[in-house]
Amino acid sequence: MSKLQKLSILLLIIIIANFLIIGNIKKKNEITTPRSFTKIEEQGVIIKEFPELPKYPESQVVNTYKKEEDGKVGYEGNWTTSEPVDVVMKWYLTELTKQGWSITTPPENPESDATQFAVLEKEELLLNLIVENEDGEITEIHAEFPLR
Repeated sequence: MSKLQKLSILLLIIIIANFLIIGNIKKKNEITTPRSFTKIEEQGVIIKEFPELPKYPESQVVNTYKKEEDGKVGYEGNWTTSEPVDVVMKWYLTELTKQGWSITTPPENPESDATQFAVLEKEELLLNLIVENEDGEITEIHAEFPLR
């Protein structure tokens, strides 16, 4: 295994661990910490301020939320579908580029049906897109617009 592959796997593990930690925080609709961090979450719907993002056909919204910290704003959302990871990621990359997004980091292994990660940019927006198989039947789509 090359050094680049090892670093990519390590980065992916860190990102997944981050999402697991965030998942544990999602239990409250609004969280305020002493660092002036605010999170407003909606279950099953897309919050009105969420950046425009195409919805994968037949996917279900799990949750979306807005986060604010020190004057910066970011958004995250999760959807599920029964379609394979590679099909879903290919669809998103096609649809997003049609809408003017540029792929800055393409998936390392576009044929993978386990987990795929891509980074896209459009104007002032940055999108971290993760599509992963959760249990062999469900594919989770995670879109993160980091704090900016």
